[in-house]
Amino acid sequence: MKPLQKRLLLEQIAKRPEYLNGEQRVHLMCKQLLQQNKTNMLAWMDELKSAGIHYSRTFKKYKAGWSRESCR
Repeated sequence: MKPLQKRLLLEQIAKRPEYLNGEQRVHLMCKQLLQQNKTNMLAWMDELKSAGIHYSRTFKKYKAGWSRESCR
């Protein structure tokens, strides 16, 4: 599969969260939070907790090494 096809397919899947597994859902949600420029712990806690995700570990992981660029 060509990179462009793969990206388009992933974008289609991202629009339908019911097709995502747990890790993909977390990744998508964190990507959306970064796009909204929410980088403080409280904003993440509320958003991720409402989705039933372990928020502090996820926040630290994204804050520690995953820049906006690598979170595409």
